[in-house]
Amino acid sequence: MDPKSELEGITVNFGCSGVDIDKFLEYKSNNPSTIADWGMVSGKKEEKEISSFLVEPFNKAKEAGEIPRSVRLESYDCSSLSLIR
Repeated sequence: MDPKSELEGITVNFGCSGVDIDKFLEYKSNNPSTIADWGMVSGKKEEKEISSFLVEPFNKAKEAGEIPRSVRLESYDCSSLSLIR
């Protein structure tokens, strides 16, 4: 295994089947976000970089009981592991 100093960072995403792409794109169009909304900002460029990061639908599903309250929703913002609330 390579030493940590030689490893590169990665971004982990998950995939879903059965997603209505048109509804997803409409949702993102009506609820735009940028990397600056959630990421570690290193300059002004992040304010213009579009992000598909989603929080609200998961929080709503948890409030509606579709996701058990005991499930922890987490995100990694490049500086720390934090709970999505």
